[in-house]
Amino acid sequence: MKHLWQMYTTDQRIYLEDPKPVVPQRKSKRGKAPSRLKAQTQATCVDEFVQYQPSNAWQENTRW
Repeated sequence: MKHLWQMYTTDQRIYLEDPKPVVPQRKSKRGKAPSRLKAQTQATCVDEFVQYQPSNAWQENTRW
């Protein structure tokens, strides 16, 4: 698995826009109420993002 930017793996998902997370509305009175945030925008895999970037957008990191 390739590592990019020293902190992302190629299968990790990133947001190109602010995801504007919100807690979803409760659908019924039964059960536990939602408490986890849900993104309002679509995430993209790092490897898909990299595919569409020009080659001059990258620098070689010689420290590693």
